[in-house]
Amino acid sequence: MQSKWENITPDIAAQVLETAECGRNASGSVIERYARDMANDRWQRSPQGPVYARAKGGPRILRDGQQRYWAVIRAGHILADQGVIASPLDFSVDFYVTEGTPEEIDEAFPYLDSGKNRTGSDYLTTQGRAHATLLYTVGRRIALWQAGHMSGNTWKPTRAEVLAILEPQDTEDHDKELARVAHVEEATEAAKSWSVKPPVPAAGTVGFLWWLLGQVEPRDRDTFIEYLRTGSGLTDEHVFKGAEHPLVLLRNRLHADAYAASTRGTSVKQETVLWLCLRGWDAWRRKEQIRKLQMPAKVTDASFRQPR
Repeated sequence: MQSKWENITPDIAAQVLETAECGRNASGSVIERYARDMANDRWQRSPQGPVYARAKGGPRILRDGQQRYWAVIRAGHILADQGVIASPLDFSVDFYVTEGTPEEIDEAFPYLDSGKNRTGSDYLTTQGRAHATLLYTVGRRIALWQAGHMSGNTWKPTRAEVLAILEPQDTEDHDKELARVAHVEEATEAAKSWSVKPPVPAAGTVGFLWWLLGQVEPRDRDTFIEYLRTGSGLTDEHVFKGAEHPLVLLRNRLHADAYAASTRGTSVKQETVLWLCLRGWDAWRRKEQIRKLQMPAKVTDASFRQPR
């Protein structure tokens, strides 16, 4: 086998895909994620690239990597639609391509992608980052929120998009970038100390709330998180004397939902937990007299509650 770098344009990608024999259907969601990284200049050169088989004197047949080629085409169209480039064909990406005889590739093919995937938290661990798994979880929720998505069911952040949250970016204001990343790490530290049994909300959601609500009012954020953790002092707030405290309602609702889900062998959607927490936060800060926390019939990304 031999490997080399090749510059792949959308027209080259289209020609390659005409004769691809990769043994599985391409995934539209994976293509879209790859294309976002490519279009946003976050696609990194990697020694793990597409694989071709070529018989002596015959054409090259793509055996592995079709989603990357589809992504090149998609990224070219994204940038052209944005007016960044004049034509999709002006775009290109470098791939480290491996080519072997059909016999060599057939021998190797059963073992391609058969190992354990290296996760984003694995990468953070190699960088010596504290609480790597929780840090990555918090970063992922922040990436979702900043992209205008709540659940990650229909839109999933790429690893590069999450790492852009967790690592300083190359900007003129380096100190600001360091402070931004430090704030995410502080959110993770706050979530790491979450000692509720069972953990309701989950620590990753607590870290995200700490990050998000701190942008509204840090002191209220700290009080809110402590109330959510212990429930201590809730009945002492004078403004809610004689009325149901919204954070009592919130704690009761979260724990009841978690218990009901556990009896069914399921779990509560984190976007539901987040919506209820933000509703409780707003009611508490505005001193609303409410009787219950009611989810709307339909929650969408566009209509999702924003903290005030």
